[in-house]
Amino acid sequence: MKKVKLGNTKLKVSRMSIGTDTMQNLSIKEGAELMVIGYKKGLTFWDTSDDYGSHPQLKVALDKVGRKNVVVTTKIMSRSYKQAQVSLAKCLKELGTKYVDIILLHAVDSVTEFHNRSGALKYLLEAKKKGLVKVVGLSTHNANMAKYCATQDKIEVILATINYRGNHVHGGLNNMKKAMELNHKNGKGVYAMKVLGRGSIKDIERAIAYVKKLDYIDSLCIGVQNKEQLKEDIKIFESI
Repeated sequence: MKKVKLGNTKLKVSRMSIGTDTMQNLSIKEGAELMVIGYKKGLTFWDTSDDYGSHPQLKVALDKVGRKNVVVTTKIMSRSYKQAQVSLAKCLKELGTKYVDIILLHAVDSVTEFHNRSGALKYLLEAKKKGLVKVVGLSTHNANMAKYCATQDKIEVILATINYRGNHVHGGLNNMKKAMELNHKNGKGVYAMKVLGRGSIKDIERAIAYVKKLDYIDSLCIGVQNKEQLKEDIKIFESI
């Protein structure tokens, strides 16, 4: 699996990353085994969140593959400084790690919401100075917010929704594509979520090919539920 530099950060990530939001029905052992299989196939970029319930699964997997061999993103819904402080501490404990590579303010879907969460952002930037996180960013489903993100120096990485049908993309697919391209041009790390429309898109090959061919997308985050699905997605990804 090819690796690329994530924007202007010092991180190198696999072109396909494993999304763990879809692993909620798996046991800790099953989830960890899935991550290890992905790792052995070259998927060294893992995406989770404090509300996915997959931190314990990743903890076991990280112990097996070695913490330094994987780039881990987690996300928090916190709004205030104190909430972010508590949330990050919880994330680190659940993941069993002293740091996370990427921390995202989760689901920031308007400029107003971004400013309302300035306290949380302030704490994350302080946590970066302390070495608790390496890179700070945000996730969004909104094209206008994605465009605004491109102008924000404190945001180093953006995770945004994109798929060929425009499912779960707010503000228009073309606008989102332009916004993500602008973020890339401005040195942000850019990766895509809901490439398969959170399971609503059944033409997997077309869906993956559509996003993979966008040269301003560093990595595609694809959620998986079982070993067979993971192996099939990787096979399709590498054949395109």
